[in-house]
Amino acid sequence: MLIPTVETLPAPAVILDWILHHRFLEIAKLFEGLGSAAPRLDWDPSPQAFESEKLRRLNEYWRGLAKGGVPSRSDFYPEDVSYMLGNLALIGLCQESGGLRYRVFGTALAERYERDLTGTEVAESAESLARFFGAAFRAVLEEQRPLYTRHLPPKDSPVNDCQRLILPFTDGNGVARHLLIGHLPYRSPLGSVARSAG
Repeated sequence: MLIPTVETLPAPAVILDWILHHRFLEIAKLFEGLGSAAPRLDWDPSPQAFESEKLRRLNEYWRGLAKGGVPSRSDFYPEDVSYMLGNLALIGLCQESGGLRYRVFGTALAERYERDLTGTEVAESAESLARFFGAAFRAVLEEQRPLYTRHLPPKDSPVNDCQRLILPFTDGNGVARHLLIGHLPYRSPLGSVARSAG
C-alpha cells in the first residue's frame, strides 16, 4: 500500500468537511493509509465516553464554565485543572495568518513527543496526522462544542495510544478563537500490552 505524503493527502478543507459531516468511512480510509486504525470521534462526549478520569474531569470543568454556551478564555484558570498540567495544549487562531498556533504545549507532551510545539503553527507539525487534527481543531471552533478523539497512531509514532479532548473558548467578543486540549499520549514499555493513559 502506498503511504500518503503531504502532497497526496486530502486538502485540509476536505478533511474538515468529512469531520463536520460525519463521513467516517473517508476518515477511516485516511487513517488506514497512514498505517493507523480508524479513530474514535465523539462530539459532546458523555462521562461514559472517557476511559480516563482526568479527561472526564476536564470535560465536566468545561461544562461548568460553559453553562450551556461556550466559555470565555478569560474564565479559564490553569490552577483549576492542576491534575492535567503538563498534558494541556492551548491553541489560538492567529489574526495575521489565519492559522492555528500552539500558545502552550505542555511539558509532559513535549517530553513524550520529544519536541516543544509552543509558538509553532499546527500546520508546521511533522506528525503524519497533523493535517487531520488541524481540521479537527477547526471543526471544534466552527461547531463550538467539545470533541473527544482516540486513535492508535502509526507505528513510527513515539506513542501508541492517544486520547484528546478538544474544548472551544471564545475571545472577549464572544467569537470562538481558542482551544484547550487535554492530550493523553501513551507509550507502553517494550514487551507490554498497550493500554490507555489516565
